[in-house]
Amino acid sequence: MILCEDYGDRGDTLVDQWIEAQVGGAAADALGPPDLSANTLLAAATQLSTPGLYGLGEPRLSHIAPNASELVRWLSTSGYWARMQFVQRMVVGLGDWVLALSVENGQLCLENAYPWRLWTRSSPHSPTDVREVRWLRMRHTDPTDPASPCEWFWDCYNLDAPSFRVLDRDGTDYSNVHIQVEGGYAPVGGLTGDAYPYRRPDGSPFLPFVFYSDANDGQLWHDNTRRGATRGALNTITLSTYQLRALMSASMPPTVAVNLEQPAAQAINVGDANNAGS
Repeated sequence: MILCEDYGDRGDTLVDQWIEAQVGGAAADALGPPDLSANTLLAAATQLSTPGLYGLGEPRLSHIAPNASELVRWLSTSGYWARMQFVQRMVVGLGDWVLALSVENGQLCLENAYPWRLWTRSSPHSPTDVREVRWLRMRHTDPTDPASPCEWFWDCYNLDAPSFRVLDRDGTDYSNVHIQVEGGYAPVGGLTGDAYPYRRPDGSPFLPFVFYSDANDGQLWHDNTRRGATRGALNTITLSTYQLRALMSASMPPTVAVNLEQPAAQAINVGDANNAGS
């Protein structure tokens, strides 16, 4: 994703493929490394979200309600204000972003739930009423051993029949390995029914995710919102790469000789004392 300057699994795969599609394979090979500084989408999103605004100090909140002080403390210690600048930049550049909420050791934790790693199911009557979320995450196969290999697992949340489970890519339930509860681990099948942990004060269940969008148009996702800007950024990178190559070629033009025959001569290395005077 070019907004995060992630240009592909192997170096600059995304940009390389785009340049090759624009100018052809042979010409693309001659251009050299792409000029990634010409990322107009990143520049625009950065300028509009002004990251670093709270670098010298985050906002200070207070509330007359006595029970609000703990919430204010949670927001401050979790890094909420600085994180929201990043969220704003991603929403401006992508159209959507998602934060996952959790509590670790009494501390509010905010984690980026990348939209391309989420599967969602909404109410048929309202696309923004999310009823189920599956979040693809990398986990240690043995959570008690930090040296154990990592694999992809699905964190599965469902509101219609409240449940939280962890499944592997084949659908096998690993909730009893990866979901910690007081006194141990969840049973196979996860936390269901009354055991579902994410509930409001009135007992109603909720999903521990916050969905952000650049427009309230009744849709949950806006994956086409920035398609033109994304292609424009790739075209700008292509153009800048081509211009840099043209400038270097103009200042140091290559010389091509056809059927060149070098005259026979004795070569003397400058500074070679053994060949001096020969």
